[in-house]
Amino acid sequence: MKTNQILIPVLIASLLLFSPICARTETEEAGEYQVKAAYLYHFAKFVEWPSEAAGGSAPTLTLCVLGKSPFGKALTTIAGKTVRGRPVVISYIKQVEESASCDMLFVSQSEKAKLAQILSFVGSRPILTVSDIKRFVSAGGMIGFVPEKDRIRFEINRGAALRSGLRGSAQLLKLAVTVVEP
Repeated sequence: MKTNQILIPVLIASLLLFSPICARTETEEAGEYQVKAAYLYHFAKFVEWPSEAAGGSAPTLTLCVLGKSPFGKALTTIAGKTVRGRPVVISYIKQVEESASCDMLFVSQSEKAKLAQILSFVGSRPILTVSDIKRFVSAGGMIGFVPEKDRIRFEINRGAALRSGLRGSAQLLKLAVTVVEP
């Protein structure tokens, strides 16, 4: 009986002590991806696709998430919003080969081991590639999220974007922490 009398208060105290920490971490992560979702929407507003590309003439702007999505419900806040008269559509894909109809491709952390293959497949297609994989931009991706102090910033590989026929506005380039020139 004495063991139960000691264990029960210890278990209750453990739950009370550690539950807020776990909840706070989930909230912080949800907040991080809410910010990244907003960034994705704004990237679409400040990037110009070539007119012959799907991104230039399609009735929708398709944002694809490749791999395991870290966004939770965060992307629902931008789904249906418009960019230059085109509603944003979110598509979750498992293989890079499904990206042909994407205007933007977010490459999830789950795809890190396949990054070279993914960027090679996308190649010079007019698809804006974005990720929070470390050194994404130096690997040939177009926009990479980078942590800076307690903020989320981004860097741009302007050469990769230009090779794909995409042009970022001067405003977007000014906001980037780093711009890799062609």
